Amino acid sequence: SQFSGIASMAGISLSDPERDRKYEVLQMMTSKKFIYNFVNERDLFVPLFAFKKLNDDKKTFLIDSNVFNKEKGTWVPGAFKTEDGKPSYEDVYDEFSALLNISEDFETGFIKISFKHRSPVMSLMFLEWFVEDVNSTIKSYDFDQSEKAIDYLEKKLSESKLPDINKAIIALAQEELRKMTLINIRDQYILRTLDPPLLPIK
Repeated sequence: SQFSGIASMAGISLSDPERDRKYEVLQMMTSKKFIYNFVNERDLFVPLFAFKKLNDDKKTFLIDSNVFNKEKGTWVPGAFKTEDGKPSYEDVYDEFSALLNISEDFETGFIKISFKHRSPVMSLMFLEWFVEDVNSTIKSYDFDQSEKAIDYLEKKLSESKLPDINKAIIALAQEELRKMTLINIRDQYILRTLDPPLLPIK
């Protein structure tokens, strides 16, 4: 990546690992799989689909009885075109995507994430949880990949009899250990918040 600027001047395109990783994360954040898993694991179906209006305390909200039966804890038949009556992948993706906005400042490279909801409390919670889950998902994936790499390298080291090959394997293993150290010590692993979300006043 250190030669990408010079290469671009010569008309040669070199891949930038940091830029590629950023776009990979951006694609993951807006994918159907991640969004559905986020809503499902955080149990956000009701505030996302059955929100009616804010109560006077501006914190709690009324549930739309035409969509969700609060007493029975079930979705009203016919509210969604699914066999179990629950919002589908497409329902979740379409609704969530309409409220989520992710943009990139191409001059600075910084990413802005915002979420609109009629409840200011839910808007704040959705954003905090969303960033938290992006970090934990990528963190878990990277740690798993490094563990597999180290296991593989240890196996190859035990099989190799050539000193030069052994040195190369050890160097690769050390790099993976360095990655695992960074993964373990960083709470905000892939997304580091510079301007945290605040409870909206308006």
